[in-house]
Amino acid sequence: DFTSRIGEIREGFRATVDGPYGRFSYLNFPWEKSIFLIVGGVGITPALGMIRYMHSQDRSRHVTLVWGLNNRHEMISHDEIKQIQQDMPYFRMIPVMFKDEEWEGERGVIDQILLARIIERHGHDIKHTGFYVCGPLPMMKAVIPALKAIGVKRRKIHYEKFSL
Repeated sequence: DFTSRIGEIREGFRATVDGPYGRFSYLNFPWEKSIFLIVGGVGITPALGMIRYMHSQDRSRHVTLVWGLNNRHEMISHDEIKQIQQDMPYFRMIPVMFKDEEWEGERGVIDQILLARIIERHGHDIKHTGFYVCGPLPMMKAVIPALKAIGVKRRKIHYEKFSL
């Protein structure tokens, strides 16, 4: 990890680039019939990789993306995600804005009530759905227990932790 030394890097320096080692991918759990992604802020990054793969290889997959943001200006790849929604009949994105007073969709924090409502509304059978969580630590500390309280088994909850 050279993050702390990035300012010292100059043209011509040598670097080794290595792949990720985690297991945060729906491909590792082929028995999960549907995918429910819960992300906050830049936690969209690994979820977007999975969504792009599904868009190219598995367009009939039942996928719901719940994306917590402070405001709509933080939303990256919006046009791409809109196109994916058009191409994938069972893909839904639900942005949840925390601070955007003008937002007309879901607002507030991602909590047990919101998750239960979205799971039911979009027809996810929790016995056959994989739940993938990635985002700021406070969000993850709230979402994982909320999923358990709804009845999601621990083995169906996958998460990616990162730190800045």
